Amino acid sequence: QIKQIIALHIELTLQSTTDMEVMQNNWMYLEGQSMIDYKKSRNAYEQDLRQIIKAGIAKGSIRDMNPELLIYSLLSPLRYLYIWFPRQEGMDAERLKGDLVSVLLEGIKD
Repeated sequence: QIKQIIALHIELTLQSTTDMEVMQNNWMYLEGQSMIDYKKSRNAYEQDLRQIIKAGIAKGSIRDMNPELLIYSLLSPLRYLYIWFPRQEGMDAERLKGDLVSVLLEGIKD
């Protein structure tokens, strides 16, 4: 499930770089119900990810680590992909998806 979430996040970012930039940078200027709705949605997304990670830890498919650290480690590079990717001339999007999923889930050790 985590692999699919990461791949979807990458796909959405590559398809809508500007939308991701607006979401990452301008949410803090929301007011009233819009801010409440945004935070509720973000918290629900993180809670879903937290549950998937905890279930993976319980099944032994994810190393037994602090779920909050795992969420932070997964979401941080994904949240800022919109800044990095457009500057990568000639980078194949499909290769990026495969490589980034691999790095985030398996690390860089051979």
